[in-house]
Amino acid sequence: MVNEELITDIQERFRQGQRRAEIKEDLMEQGYDEDDIDDTIAKIQRGVLKQLPGISWIYRHVEHFESRTNAVSFRTTVLLMIACVVLLLLTAGALYLFFDPLGTGAIGRDVKRQSDATIIENGLTQYFQKNHQYPNILDEMVPGTLSDIPRDPKSGSEYQYQPVDNIDNNSNYNLCIAYEQQQQQCFNASPVGLDIPVIPTGTPIPAFVPQSATVSASPDHAM
Repeated sequence: MVNEELITDIQERFRQGQRRAEIKEDLMEQGYDEDDIDDTIAKIQRGVLKQLPGISWIYRHVEHFESRTNAVSFRTTVLLMIACVVLLLLTAGALYLFFDPLGTGAIGRDVKRQSDATIIENGLTQYFQKNHQYPNILDEMVPGTLSDIPRDPKSGSEYQYQPVDNIDNNSNYNLCIAYEQQQQQCFNASPVGLDIPVIPTGTPIPAFVPQSATVSASPDHAM
């Protein structure tokens, strides 16, 4: 095992002019392991080479390159791992949203459609109260009645709306909402301002006869 004590001892022996074989033989007689002696001598020789002009410059650049290579490899590995994890999460999220295996997305969108239907119906009621007819298109309620017209949360298109002409122009409407978890629903308003129709009958209505006239016409009363 290389240690400072052995390094100092061998360096001192080299200064005294001893050769490598002599140093190695002497240290082995003192009980040092041969491999430890060889490793120590190699380390001392590398240190001497690093101090030589030109060689020291090469060693510094080699060590710098090795340190950068190790650092870059570690950072690159970490970045690649993070990128793979993010890619897997994005892929899993996209597949979940696309297939929606639990139907949670469809349920949430249907709740939004139901809320939109209520908003549009309330807007149509307010529009009728002000204009005495329903709009030709939903956009006519903006901005006087509604700030904007709700749209389907999935397709982004407007809901199906059509005014209905009864006796007066646009006195009713059809508003249809297409759901994902249930059947399509259509809403409308009852006609407003219509007269109550007269139902004809085949039985004649008897004329009203005052009671006093009936009594005076009785024979008993005349006697």
